[in-house]
Amino acid sequence: VALNPELGYFNLALAYNSINQKDNAINCYFKTIEVNPDYFQAYLNLGILLAEKERLDDSIACFEKVINLNPDYAEGYYNLGNSYRSKDSLLYLNHTGDVYLHKAKECYRKTIELMPDFAEAYNNLAIILNIDGEKEEAIAYFKKSIELKPDYKDAYINLGDMYRYQNNPIKAIECCKKVLEIDPDEPDANCNMGLAYFMLKDLDNGWKCMEYRDKTKEKIWMNIPKFSQPRLKSLESVKDKTIYVYYEQGLGDAIQFVRYLPLLSNAGAKIIYKPQSGLEQLFKQSDLKAEIIDNSTPDDSVQFDMFVPLMSLPYLFKTNLDNVPCSSGYLKADPEKVREYQEKYFKCNELKIGINWHCRNTFRADTNRSISDISSFFDIARLDKVKLYSLQKGDGAEQLNNLDIEIVDLGKTFNDFSDTAAAIENLDLVISVDTSVAHLAGSLGKPAWILLQYSPDWRWFLDTETTIWYDSVRLFRQQKPGNWDEVMDRVYNELCNR
Repeated sequence: VALNPELGYFNLALAYNSINQKDNAINCYFKTIEVNPDYFQAYLNLGILLAEKERLDDSIACFEKVINLNPDYAEGYYNLGNSYRSKDSLLYLNHTGDVYLHKAKECYRKTIELMPDFAEAYNNLAIILNIDGEKEEAIAYFKKSIELKPDYKDAYINLGDMYRYQNNPIKAIECCKKVLEIDPDEPDANCNMGLAYFMLKDLDNGWKCMEYRDKTKEKIWMNIPKFSQPRLKSLESVKDKTIYVYYEQGLGDAIQFVRYLPLLSNAGAKIIYKPQSGLEQLFKQSDLKAEIIDNSTPDDSVQFDMFVPLMSLPYLFKTNLDNVPCSSGYLKADPEKVREYQEKYFKCNELKIGINWHCRNTFRADTNRSISDISSFFDIARLDKVKLYSLQKGDGAEQLNNLDIEIVDLGKTFNDFSDTAAAIENLDLVISVDTSVAHLAGSLGKPAWILLQYSPDWRWFLDTETTIWYDSVRLFRQQKPGNWDEVMDRVYNELCNR
């Protein structure tokens, strides 16, 4: 370093990075550019490390400096596009908009202009084109990426995912199988293939593939801690054992799959289940043959022999189309709360309909499940002898302010799902998009009409008006992506003909 500070700090940064000492590497890259402010390779490497640390504004500044120093350097534009895309994802999760997506797209296009054989740039550009609705161009770019790099697993996975969202599970499975020829245990390909199998009603292969979900890149499927106790792999070993069943995924998933807890108990095990916050009281008041503990309970205070993620239970019980357990009425509302809601809100002779039109936007694709505006329900609200009750909580509930039409806001009275269940017990019908409220109505055995996006969640399959999961549920599907008007017309006509 003393003899040649510029090269010395740069090489020291490379060495630190090679042994995963990222902070030391970052410091050395900063030292490098202090000595030589025009060392574009140092800016590039520094930007990549800062992006890994999610210091995205700093990484963007580094890549912009790279481009300023070397305007024809494709990797500068490519990495700048990656940071813009990461910035967009963070802003989206904070509900502040798709601010940087367009900038990322332009960076990837510039990368391809400068380096037409850059497979990763085609893949990343295709991801954005898909988000923007430019489906055909996205497919072409995914295919170009694969043509340039035939063993490019991510491109096959992304293309397969796109086919799945186009309701083409056969092509989705073909893409996943291409990945598995390269890497048989690739978790994202296995999980995506499982979702496609579910669309084809092939539950056996679906459950099997989904057992890879704890190994996926983004860990979006599961949040299971590392336990020293073994994971339950077979029902043969449960007798006289204490099994810790751990929640995963969404609230609706928990409501749908707690039906398996009594089956596990009947196999001879003692069950401890930790649900998400807000579900504890509902599950405690239902006869699930399990000890329900609060979500705030520290895991290290729980005594158990084995653990199992909740959504592995259908796999262990070999669930198929013909043996789904407890298809209605396995959750119970608190009778006292039911009476309280009845006295306060339901002393009327109209048809009492609960509505829920908006889901939580945890991921970008979730917006497709929501109806953007409550006005879609106004024609129903105007029907004779119909009274609407909003079950909306959180996102979307603000639309109830200053309405010119009567819709009773029950959501503001809900402290947890025990309250929601008590309100639903007083309703004649629930009409909801694909949210936890829809699952709750089905689990209580109450009539519910679920409004599904064109490419629905895996559990609803593709071509049925009923569901194996809930006897009391009917499904109303979009015929074209994004077209809720046609769905609501069918709902309106059904109500008129009741």
